[in-house]
Amino acid sequence: MAILNALGGLSKGPYDEAVCKVSWVVAGIECMATCVGCKPAPELDVTINPPKVTIPDNSKRGTLLATVSVRWSDGAPFSGKVRLTKNEEGICQLAGMQLQLGRDTTKADDYTTPVCTVTSFKEGD
Repeated sequence: MAILNALGGLSKGPYDEAVCKVSWVVAGIECMATCVGCKPAPELDVTINPPKVTIPDNSKRGTLLATVSVRWSDGAPFSGKVRLTKNEEGICQLAGMQLQLGRDTTKADDYTTPVCTVTSFKEGD
């Protein structure tokens, strides 16, 4: 049985990442103005649910592992793209906003902890 974990962190740049080892990642966008009453720019919230997945060693490709959701902290809908950007041994695949098993698993996967990275790109990136 393999265990897929999620890992989160902060990133600043043209995209935001959620590594499948934590339930969420927040990418900060700083308000650079120093004016009184300056509102900070909204932050991007990426959520992977559930944050930890146990995969039986006889699971088949396409098995649902987790769902991915992306939204702005101010409630605005996210209109960018989500891609799988790290995928150790092809263990994951992304179908829409679902993280699925990318291949059949076997006993050889027992006691492994693969990591998949889901990256959200803002519209235009």
